[in-house]
Amino acid sequence: MPDYILKLKALLHDPVHKIWSFQNVKGEDIKHREVLHLNKKWHEKVALDLFKFILNDNLDDDKIYDADQISSALSRIVVAPNIENKEERRRFNEESNIPLNQPLFIDPFKISSEEIGNPSSHDEVKTVFKKIGNMDFKDDEERAKFAFLFLWR
Repeated sequence: MPDYILKLKALLHDPVHKIWSFQNVKGEDIKHREVLHLNKKWHEKVALDLFKFILNDNLDDDKIYDADQISSALSRIVVAPNIENKEERRRFNEESNIPLNQPLFIDPFKISSEEIGNPSSHDEVKTVFKKIGNMDFKDDEERAKFAFLFLWR
């Protein structure tokens, strides 16, 4: 039987808006104050704060750490030409860069892209997590299953 609590922890070990949170939420309010005192990077504190709206648990798990190392390496494979000329490399980087305010879903199988938008604020993201946390479920596994499937898709 799938362990949806573990799946949810794996999905949310980083905040759903990780790149955005690196730049924008340092001064945002974290509701779960105990998170602030942990020896973690800021984006990890944001992730744990969001997770705690859904489950009163932590995100630490060796399986998740190992899976993150493997999946992040796989998802960051970018085929780029070996460009020695600095000006050509700069131009390639500029042309292939996607600005944060114009996020795209890039389908590597169809070789297509689609605009996906991004949250307007950290509070907008928190509101989604609070709403999931306020829903009634028979147990944490059912809550985790719903949250995982909702957030994953």
